[in-house]
Amino acid sequence: MSGIDISRISTVLSNHIGSVIMLLTSVNIFIAFTLSIFGTQMYPFFILVYIWIAFYIVLIAMLIRRERIIEKPLIHNKMHLVGLGVLTIIIRLIFIGMTQYISLDALWYADFGTFMHMGVIPYTGFYFPYPPVFAYFIYIITSIFQGAIGFRLFAIAMDIAVLVSIWKLVHKEVGPKWASTAAMAYAFLPISVIESGWNGHFEPLVSFLLLISLWALLNQKNIISGIFLGLSIATKIYPIVVFPILFVYIKGWKNRLWFTLSAGLSGALTFVPILLLSWTTNSGGTGGTTTSGSTLGFVESLFGFLFTISLFSAIVTAAFAITLIAILIHILRLINSNDPAMNQKIYQIVTVALGVIIVIMGIVSAIFPLLPMASQVFWRFPMDIGIVRGILTIGIGLLIVFNAHREWKIGMPKHVSLKSLLTLMGATTLLFIAMARQFFYGWYLLWSIPFFLLFRDKRLSYTVILCLLLVFPNYTHDNFTSLGFEETRHWQDEFVTVDGWSSDIDIKGDFVNASQVSAHVDSDGTTGRFWFDTRNVTDDAYLKNISISYTKVVEIDFDKAMEFVARIESSWDPPFGRYADLSFSFEGNDANSEPINGSIITKTSVFTNLTPILWRYSFVNIISPTHNGTLTLLNLTIYPVQRVESSYQIDFFYTTNAGFLNPVYFIMIPSLIAISLIAFSILYHELEIERKLASTTVKNNKILKQNRNNRQQHGG
Repeated sequence: MSGIDISRISTVLSNHIGSVIMLLTSVNIFIAFTLSIFGTQMYPFFILVYIWIAFYIVLIAMLIRRERIIEKPLIHNKMHLVGLGVLTIIIRLIFIGMTQYISLDALWYADFGTFMHMGVIPYTGFYFPYPPVFAYFIYIITSIFQGAIGFRLFAIAMDIAVLVSIWKLVHKEVGPKWASTAAMAYAFLPISVIESGWNGHFEPLVSFLLLISLWALLNQKNIISGIFLGLSIATKIYPIVVFPILFVYIKGWKNRLWFTLSAGLSGALTFVPILLLSWTTNSGGTGGTTTSGSTLGFVESLFGFLFTISLFSAIVTAAFAITLIAILIHILRLINSNDPAMNQKIYQIVTVALGVIIVIMGIVSAIFPLLPMASQVFWRFPMDIGIVRGILTIGIGLLIVFNAHREWKIGMPKHVSLKSLLTLMGATTLLFIAMARQFFYGWYLLWSIPFFLLFRDKRLSYTVILCLLLVFPNYTHDNFTSLGFEETRHWQDEFVTVDGWSSDIDIKGDFVNASQVSAHVDSDGTTGRFWFDTRNVTDDAYLKNISISYTKVVEIDFDKAMEFVARIESSWDPPFGRYADLSFSFEGNDANSEPINGSIITKTSVFTNLTPILWRYSFVNIISPTHNGTLTLLNLTIYPVQRVESSYQIDFFYTTNAGFLNPVYFIMIPSLIAISLIAFSILYHELEIERKLASTTVKNNKILKQNRNNRQQHGG
């Protein structure tokens, strides 16, 4: 009976596939709209993203079904492509007016633009962590727009360029039906929608430049390919990892030389304007981020990280990079033998490696929230989300490994072209490099996803993309306005009043007297404001001798299963340098009545007016044999660095139980796993049908070829 029901459902879906796709498209847009309303809270963000992923995957499954049952491609003329472009814009414009930020990068870009419009040169006048093309686009965008909106609009425009590039590449190399699905997949890709429409990241620009480089290479336009590869590297450095793959793919040393020269020259020329400005302009810096206005300052700002890592880390990184390049070159040399059997074997090896990378991502996602070191990170994520990510990603990653190993073992026939290998190796390398970084963020997944969409192997392509979508919330934003639910509070101070808080000014040396510095605490009924005034100090150099302590006598019981939570921001704008640093410490007694002390927040300049930061401190970090006791004193200390009147604003302090950061995790874990597995099962069912049809086609072609050969031999 169940088989009949499934068959009926399948028939209904097939008969109304156009309506089903329209409905799923509308649902995806609706979920994006819902996310724009509730997504600034941490837990609703995770839940909505997982629901969105499920409906997105079902949409992809239905698009694959449509390919199979309808002859005409979904996008079969330019007007259809324009229509998809409009939908791409609409779903991203949902986030265009967001005033709450889950990533602050666009605000930092706006700050960099402010510096440049003040006449301050990147690298020599202020710290700028990107290559120069990035700076030029920032300068242009901030000349037209204020704040984050310009970067959002630019990222959306680049998404359209990426969309068209994917469609054209797949249309030519694979076919019009697959091109339609790939374009739709990118248009509604949740990561792309969030990172472009909301966060305004520059990944689409780099992807577009890389796709143009790949298109030129596939059309044997090696110089053009090199130019765009050089420009992509001069925007963000990571595309350099695909250089050896493209280099070895090119036939002939003369062509390789022209490719290398064009890439190197186009990238190098982008530095010329900034170098000339740095030599001819006295860039004065930005108050707290100044470097010398010289070539030395330029080199130090751009490449200084190479000299700050430990010798051991440098050796390991170098050895790893050399090994990776050697493996790539060896594999590509084998590819160049143009042996179909060898191509298929290498394809399966790289696919296994890709599956292993995904499994490792899943293991990290699941285990890290449970490790003691996770409690030392102030922006912790819910443990149940980590468990869900880990279970799903590890399982699907192992499925990728199993399928590749099975095809290898049984010798399943598969046509693997050099172009397919090139795309697979490039995408896998970009994903691997993104994961190998010391700090990884979710938008780094966009380095590789556009290239996974180019695959001829649909099963591998969308299985990988699903895995990357599942881990996306694990490695992403840390600026949520709230958790999205109320934690149990054992002790709290919501600053309705500031009773009990007192200030004390500590001045070292004879350069500053007490009358030149003032401090006080007040409240507007909801927020405590910790004021300091150093305007009367005669020289900035004397500020290092001043610290201002705000203390409160408390009685807060704690144990190692508890955390201290604070929500803090400051009143200054980062473009003009920080006004002060802050630390927050405590004193008390443990269960043996022995004195204890520690830092909830070590001295930092992280707090600005860009967004409040929800800071968490776990009492498991207290150095005490008992790990429980009573806090008796809180001490917030401000260290002024500019002669100003300003303040820190604190919404609340409270203590709560450490744990899953979700009161209903026992419901959410199975629920999120269930909806994800249902969506994956629908997708995998469609992909398996595609695989079987493709396998049957290959076998039939072999039989036809063999019969033709037999007839020729018989006729001879």
